[in-house]
Amino acid sequence: AAVASIADASATTRYLVQVGPGLFEESALVDVPEFVTVAGSGRGATVVRANRTSGSQGGASAVFLLGDECALTALTVENTGASGISNAVLVQNASSATRLFDVEARCEGSGGAGHSALRIADGNPVAESSAFHASGATVVSAAVSCVDSSGAFAQPTFRGCTIEARDAGSGIGLALSNSAPDLFHSKIVGWQTGIRADLAGISEVVGCRVETLGFNPVYTTSGSAAMLSAHTVFVGGSPSGQSTSFKYVHCVKANYDPVGNGFGSSVQ
Repeated sequence: AAVASIADASATTRYLVQVGPGLFEESALVDVPEFVTVAGSGRGATVVRANRTSGSQGGASAVFLLGDECALTALTVENTGASGISNAVLVQNASSATRLFDVEARCEGSGGAGHSALRIADGNPVAESSAFHASGATVVSAAVSCVDSSGAFAQPTFRGCTIEARDAGSGIGLALSNSAPDLFHSKIVGWQTGIRADLAGISEVVGCRVETLGFNPVYTTSGSAAMLSAHTVFVGGSPSGQSTSFKYVHCVKANYDPVGNGFGSSVQ
């Protein structure tokens, strides 16, 4: 209600909505306007929970919706949706002025076709010191999904984040479609694959740990999507995609043996 009451936010009239400790169970979408920051009292201390799901992507599937020039910080967001498509936080058409800092987002209902803790559509938001967890979906549980659906090519930035989807068979740490994120000093884990990049986009992974379970490929690519990696540790199976899709500089396996460049390089 506090967020919905703001009608005059602008570049010169900015709002901070401070949320105290506690569990806040919502039913409606929390649609954060431009130039508004929602700040909790810390991860785990302020928990916003909702059961929201839809047959298609959009605000009806999310707990929080962020557009441009807004921020979310110091709280936990949980979507317990167990049918259809569910997202904890949805970011749409946002520039790098949209920020998530010290946020924990979870989408872990048991059931439903697709879960994402964070879904980014057509934007370049920045996520720092945050954690994203997804599980429970029957088709794809992606801790973070990033797509170019109808607007700007998606190029978000992640710094110091944990991105995990450990579901056997359906878990993808970072699912990309026509997008090119930059990841720095983050941990990305997925059962099916750590990072899946489809269609197009050149992603940069620097100083990270990328991990899969059961020797599945740490990276999978299709189309002209490519992964550039530096100073990164890989735990899991060899990448899957065209030989020109991968480049490694000063990267190592789990035992710290060096990783060779290109398709077929074992990273177990």
